[in-house]
Amino acid sequence: MTSNVNKLIFWVVIICLAVILYTVVGRGKGKPEVNLAFSQFLSEVEAGRVKSVKISGTEVKGQFVDDSQGPLRTLIPANYPEVYKILREKNVSME
Repeated sequence: MTSNVNKLIFWVVIICLAVILYTVVGRGKGKPEVNLAFSQFLSEVEAGRVKSVKISGTEVKGQFVDDSQGPLRTLIPANYPEVYKILREKNVSME
């Protein structure tokens, strides 16, 4: 009986260590989000450096063409429908 309890404790400890290790290592992989001013965002789009965006209200989250950069984030003015035209012209994928 004691042998089974010891084995159970051993495996619980191993699993807990694996979860902790995965959590710590997993956090280091994500690149920090790049917060851009709207004018800077437009410059990046015009230069062809933005691959895709997801627009939710006035918040824009997206990805650069260069994967070495982290995800981007900006806020667009509420009444600026031209942004969709600019994104289409530059072949930026939109959600």
